[in-house]
This record gives sequence, structure tokens and C-alpha cells, in this order.
Amino acid sequence: MYEIKIKIHDEADLYNVFDPDQVQLKDEVVSYITRKFREKERTDKYCMHVFSDVPVDEERVRRNFRNYVKEEVGIISRVHHRSTMKQVLMFIIGIAFITTWVLMSSKTGAIVLEVLSIIGSFAVWEAANVWIVEKPTMRLQQIRLKKMMDTEVRFTVLDTNVNTSDMGSFRAPRTSAESRPSGPISLR
Repeated sequence: MYEIKIKIHDEADLYNVFDPDQVQLKDEVVSYITRKFREKERTDKYCMHVFSDVPVDEERVRRNFRNYVKEEVGIISRVHHRSTMKQVLMFIIGIAFITTWVLMSSKTGAIVLEVLSIIGSFAVWEAANVWIVEKPTMRLQQIRLKKMMDTEVRFTVLDTNVNTSDMGSFRAPRTSAESRPSGPISLR
């Protein structure tokens, strides 16, 4: 089992600061988790271990993580569908232009034939590109997201004896009240 370690001060460190409901995960957290999943593509099981200085609402964090993954699965599914439609459309257009090129080869000039040939070849190659390059990439993303959906999420409240050097550490920006000095301010 591959363990992805995340260190936070409190639960707010996981969420986007502009989200008042604290549902949307912070971009830095998402990119860290995604990068860690890519590092160990061949691992069967993953565990996301969240270390925090104070107790967090574990069920809420799990639910928001799962919602993020479900949203990504929906996006990939829509992109996959659009990609399939693009592939079919480009193939049909390519075949139509190549067929027109073959049928008109004895009736029109060389320039028109070259244009038909180029457009037809480009459309067929574009369909092949979708099939050869884009589809496998999307399949890998779907596999990664399925593994993310099956990820076990653990929580630990930190004590001073835990080594945090190999963890992704996230800290929410301080509010204006926290960033002000506690004593009197001298402007001299």
C-alpha cells in the first residue's frame, strides 16, 4: 500500500479560501495528491494519511475528497464522449473528401485534387491522433481516478514525535486579525 502523507494545521488548510462552505479542495492539495498518484501508477492500493495539529471532521474531509473525484470522473467522461464524437466526425469527413478526390480525379484540375487530398488526409490523421494519443491518456486518467475513489483516508492528530519531512504541508493564509502584531505599533 502506497501512503500519501499530508500535513495540515487544521481542516481549513485543505480547502479553497474563497469557498465559504469549505467544500472545494485547494488547488495545491489536489495537485500534490495527483502528483503522488502519478509517482506510483502501478500500486494497487493507496492510502491518504492526513496529519493535523487539531482534530478535524473526518467524515466531511472524506466526503469532499470523494466528491472531488466524482466531479473529475464526470469531466473525463464528458471529454471522452466529445473525443469519440470528434474522432467519428473527422473520420467521416476524411473519407468523404478522399472519396470525392477519387471520383473527381479525371474531371478536375490538379490544384483542386491536391486540396481535396490534403483535407481528406488531414481529417483521417486527426481521427487517428484521437485514437492513438488522446484515448489512451483518458483511459489512464480514468484508471487513476478509479484508484483515487478506492483510496482509504486516515487521520492522525500530530504530536511532537512524528517526522513530517516527507509530507506535503499545507497552511491556509492567515486572516488579517492573525497577521497583526499583538502589541502597540510605533510609527516613529
